[in-house]
Order: sequence, then structure tokens, then C-alpha cells
Amino acid sequence: MDFIILSQPGSKCLGRATIKDSLYLYLNGKMAEASTDWVSCRIEWRRKMKIGKRLRYFRRLRGLSQKTLGMMIGFPEDNAEVRITQYETGLRNPREKLLNAMCAALEISPAALTAPHLETVTELMHTLFVMEDIYGITIKREDYAFCLMVEPFKDEKRTALMPYFMEWYCKKQDLIFGRILKEEYDDWRYHFQEYTGEPAIEPEKTDETKEDQKIEKKHI
Repeated sequence: MDFIILSQPGSKCLGRATIKDSLYLYLNGKMAEASTDWVSCRIEWRRKMKIGKRLRYFRRLRGLSQKTLGMMIGFPEDNAEVRITQYETGLRNPREKLLNAMCAALEISPAALTAPHLETVTELMHTLFVMEDIYGITIKREDYAFCLMVEPFKDEKRTALMPYFMEWYCKKQDLIFGRILKEEYDDWRYHFQEYTGEPAIEPEKTDETKEDQKIEKKHI
């Protein structure tokens, strides 16, 4: 359902937005004063929501309640559930040390939490286009199937991918033929950053409350 967004009473229309979009802006105490502000607010919200959705996914995967996870990383019992809800809904964005504490509690690599959450076909396609530009990944058709392919040894970047692709292929074959369990396969995927040795993407730094800072100090 769409409706018209106004920056303030009597102001001009800024465009159309979903109820979820407008609720986010309302809860943050601001409405966009121009169309460019609206777009920037929308982009910022989607960025936060991507981390929040991954956080919710892994929390549920581990069978943890919001309150339990909050207490595991140091939030007081009386507001642990509220704080995790804020992170999962994008109202707050965790700083690096707090994010690392969340990942430790969930037993995943930080890279698994900050990985792109591709909600739409457009986001997926543009991610594939970036992969094409950087790594030369291209699309091929075999019979009725479409395959993504990388030609090895074309350049240094493509060559560097080969051992990781081979590892992925072998793990997938182990899963298909029952040599490993799905839980073992997922554990390998969600700790892949440790295999590559590459640093995780650090979430954007934002203002913190004193309570956030106290909790982060516990994990220094």
C-alpha cells in the first residue's frame, strides 16, 4: 500500500512511500525535507536493515530469543530484548566491537553478518554485474540451465578465486553425497572469512549511547 509523503503540514509532496518506509522516518523523528533527503534516508535504512535481517536469521538459526542474545553480549536483562529488536529492525547499527560480540555469540564470522542481503532481483543482478566487472564472471547457457563461469588464469584476480571455488565445489559434493551434514556445510560457509584471512567489512560508524560504549569495553 502506498501513500503520499509530506515533509511537514502544508508542504509539497516528496513522492510515494510504503507504510514501512514512512514508519521508519517517523520513529527517527524526521521527515525528508527534499527528494534527495528522502532518497538518502531510504538508502541508509536499507543498509541498516540488511545487517538487521542477517542478525535475525542467524539468531533464529541458533534457536536464541532476542532477550537471550542481548544478555549473552552484555545488555541488562530488563532491556536486552528491546536492544536486539532495535538492531534487527534497523533503528540502531552496531559498531565493530559490538558486532564482533554478536557474531561470537552466534558462532559466525563477522563477514557473514555484514554480507549483502539481496532482497530484490535488481540488487542480485547488479551484484552479478559487479562480479562480472571485477572478476570476469560471465553467464553461459548449457541445455536448459544458466551457469555462472570464471575462466581461470585470465588475470591475477580470476586465478586467486580458483582455490576458493574448488574448496566450495568439494564441500558441496561432500554434502550432496552425504559425507558431511548440512550443519557442517553451513558452519564452513559462515566461517569462510577465517578460511580466506580477509578482514570483514566494518559497519558504518554511528553515534552510540553510553550503554553501548560500556558493553563494547567488555569485549576489548
